[in-house]
Amino acid sequence: MGLFDFLKVKKDDRKPAKGKPQIPSKGTATFSGKSFPVIEWSAKGFIIANYDADLVVEGQRFKLEFHAWDDKKAVKGKADAIVTKITDDQKLAAAFELTYFTPVKR
Repeated sequence: MGLFDFLKVKKDDRKPAKGKPQIPSKGTATFSGKSFPVIEWSAKGFIIANYDADLVVEGQRFKLEFHAWDDKKAVKGKADAIVTKITDDQKLAAAFELTYFTPVKR
């Protein structure tokens, strides 16, 4: 047994990587110095995932930078929004109040 035998790993002995499951993103929302994946959005509002509950609370207004896309269009810009719901599984829903979006080519 050699000194560095612990470094030798057979292909069959590898374990799958652990971590959060990948969430299909439709864009990003950035506020309070953090970026979050957008999982759904429309002209009226959006839902983000992996939300850290300490940043804003339900009913709070906040400013954000928003970049999102779907099959038909893509937008980028700044917005003012109000938090409508925060769930236990780290999702946040918000409604747009003012938007300053420009269309973007995908």
